[in-house]
Amino acid sequence: MSSRSPRSPISANEPQSYRMHVSQRYLDLTKQKLELARLPREPQGYQVQSSDFGITKAELEPLVDHWLEQYDWRKQEAFYNDTLPQFRAMSPDAIPLLFVHGFPESFLAAAPMIEALCDPIATPPRGAEDAQAFHVVVPSIPGFGFSDALPEEGNAMPTTAAMLDSLMKSLGYQQYIAHGTGWYDCTPCRA
Repeated sequence: MSSRSPRSPISANEPQSYRMHVSQRYLDLTKQKLELARLPREPQGYQVQSSDFGITKAELEPLVDHWLEQYDWRKQEAFYNDTLPQFRAMSPDAIPLLFVHGFPESFLAAAPMIEALCDPIATPPRGAEDAQAFHVVVPSIPGFGFSDALPEEGNAMPTTAAMLDSLMKSLGYQQYIAHGTGWYDCTPCRA
């Protein structure tokens, strides 16, 4: 989301900022998809817990109604843009940190930590004068937030890891550390 060359890291003198914006066309399309969605019937013949097969129709219907009738993306977008400024300003000694959110979270899960990771000396409670700073990169994993979903056959941890490594290298980081939670092997079990 910056206009700089993808191969050179941002210098401390070049903060790049941007504001979240989802096109109205995409919001209208999402609303249309929700209006046209046909929810599956509840399984018949036995007791089903929502954790057994995912979310039930009874749990999903109110959520769809909320998104159609009450949720205001523009209000949320303005809130995120006003309370979670999005920019990159580099500390020359900072360590690149790839922060991978878990499932079913989004990149917003890292929001409360970003300031303290980027500027630990100034962030309350104040850190030691030699506290390590990080260049924090928090992408959306495929299919979440602002990322497109991968085709089913490409939707695997090694594919996602390769994509994230490519992202870090495109930002100019040949070496970096990574943090992630909530990942598990989604490979189907074989008998």
